[in-house]
Amino acid sequence: MRNDNKFTFIALAFVVFALITGFIYYKGRNRHPFRYYITDEVQQWLKEQNDAGIIDTPIKVQDHGPYDFSNKSDLGATDDKWGSISDDCFIVYYEGNNMENNAKNIIQEANRIIPDLKTTMGKFYYPSDVLDNRKLPIYLAASNESYDATICRLFGDKCNTANTSGMTVCTVSSAGTSVEGIVLHPDVFSYSYGQERYRKTLRHEMNHYVFYLSSDFSKVNDHPDWVIEGIAKYFEADAPQISDADSIKFISKYCKLDKDFPENNQSQYWAGASFYKFVADSCGINEQREFLNSLYSNNLEVALHSIFPDSVDVKNKWTQSLVQSMEQKTMLTEEQ
Repeated sequence: MRNDNKFTFIALAFVVFALITGFIYYKGRNRHPFRYYITDEVQQWLKEQNDAGIIDTPIKVQDHGPYDFSNKSDLGATDDKWGSISDDCFIVYYEGNNMENNAKNIIQEANRIIPDLKTTMGKFYYPSDVLDNRKLPIYLAASNESYDATICRLFGDKCNTANTSGMTVCTVSSAGTSVEGIVLHPDVFSYSYGQERYRKTLRHEMNHYVFYLSSDFSKVNDHPDWVIEGIAKYFEADAPQISDADSIKFISKYCKLDKDFPENNQSQYWAGASFYKFVADSCGINEQREFLNSLYSNNLEVALHSIFPDSVDVKNKWTQSLVQSMEQKTMLTEEQ
């Protein structure tokens, strides 16, 4: 009888252990951001990125607790000047009553973007996927001064906001990665810039949101700037069609895949977007997602090898595809 009781106890203990293990696995699978140790090397790298203004996304490092990623601690929730509207995924903070309609439009547009993010990036981070069930905050500044001040307050320091229409501010800590918020410049709602401006800017910044929450900051993955800005520009859904000889010649001469593209003509955006279009056109959207998934935790060389054989000269294949596109466009024009 005692042996039977002992066997029953062991069996029950095993079942409980299996259930707990299964629950932890289920809750933890594919969950980001995850907990990791941020080395001094990573902290120094992020500081250099921010100081040099290499990337358009300010990333601050919180190297000690306590950690509170809930929306209760948002700048918009603690400063009375901000009104807000929210739904299950987003909370939009806006200044002044004249921004309320824009806030409603942003909520609607943000939800429309989610399926496209899943298609292109492979995922979207819902509140249940991030720490403290955090909704993505989006700030609508009422003036240029407020735009600059809001970004600096979210970042906790001065940062370069010149010539930007939107910014995504991130925090990296040993508890995980958090997006402090997306900040949109008031000019994106100006009719003089076209009604599509705010939609494109929001798509660009929400792409950064997914990219950075997906990135493994436990190690240095020092991607060239075009890797991050190129996919965001591509995701704006109007990736530039490179079909003129001068642009192709520029890419061939100056745009080395393992280096930053020249910034004097913003080639990290248009040429970077062209490369992602090349990947999608030549390899397919599934391979493009595989490339991105590899980029989240590996360097560019490893990511390229995930979709191209070692023997392929990727840069040459890219430029040749552009030349072919230009020739086809020329033939169509002549036929007309």
